[in-house]
Amino acid sequence: MAIKNFENGRVEIGGRVVRKSNPEERKTLGMRPEYAATLEYVLSQTGFDPKSNANMQNLVKRDDEYLRNALMDFEKSLFAAYQDAMTPAISSVKNIMADTRFTNEARRNEALKAIEPARVKWIAAASKYLLNLQNGLRDIEILIGLALVPETEGMTPEVVEARARECREAVLGMEPGACAKLLLELGAKGALEPLHSLKSDPLKREAASAEVLAGAREAAIMAQGGEWLLFDWKQHKRILEAAGARLATMEAGTNYGLQALGLEGFDGNAAQWVQVVNNALAKSEAVLV
Repeated sequence: MAIKNFENGRVEIGGRVVRKSNPEERKTLGMRPEYAATLEYVLSQTGFDPKSNANMQNLVKRDDEYLRNALMDFEKSLFAAYQDAMTPAISSVKNIMADTRFTNEARRNEALKAIEPARVKWIAAASKYLLNLQNGLRDIEILIGLALVPETEGMTPEVVEARARECREAVLGMEPGACAKLLLELGAKGALEPLHSLKSDPLKREAASAEVLAGAREAAIMAQGGEWLLFDWKQHKRILEAAGARLATMEAGTNYGLQALGLEGFDGNAAQWVQVVNNALAKSEAVLV
């Protein structure tokens, strides 16, 4: 077994000591959050019209307490970074747009000069905080990968490869339906060696569909007592998705807020955050294939 659970609570995955998540935290799944989201009023508290908060307020209504707690530090950091960068800039934009000594075009150009460095500063900070969450997901993916590697202690590389080749040829020569059934049975038994042999095939041949392979490998992790690891993986993907939605909402709110101040046509890229998250999630889904 790649996952070793000891009587004293110690857990090792692939020889690496890991911290098992606290099952008490699961009790907050589906529960109504006890506290308001830090970002609910970030736009108005930065200087925009209070109406700018509406989309964020509607978004965070979907949270449960588990998600709200998981995003607490992220939101606090993001709130501080947004205010630090944007509050002075919004104040400058308001003063510039109220100055009737200049033409509308001149005021707009000056306002854009005031806001763009602030946006660059905020996006850099937000990217850093989002990357922290992406790295957390990556850490879980690494553990999942280790949990699927069979023990080869005492075997030479030649023996390991010979056994893997034997497993591959046996499985790849089967009829698809029988192959899928066998793989799922192997997964349920925690038989890591034949499952890993398919993933390490130098010819990259597909023994079964991605869905079957993922199901078999997920079952292999469950068979080793790794249900908590799969739970953490699923929840961290949800956390990352929610973080991206918050960033996109803030970006869109910034666009609308600046347009309301007279910067018609201002269009920061709100979709960039969703795209970054979607790319990370798509990559994560491949960890079991």
